[in-house]
Amino acid sequence: MEADCDVSGPDFAIKLIVAADVDGDGRDELVLIPDAVFGRK
Repeated sequence: MEADCDVSGPDFAIKLIVAADVDGDGRDELVLIPDAVFGRK
């Protein structure tokens, strides 16, 4: 696949997509939030 954004690796659906300047360069990046729970059990 030649996509700019490929989330086919993990078996999680995307819960939320946010466009924000997260690295301070003045340009927005896409932040993809998976619909999954991570952490210790």
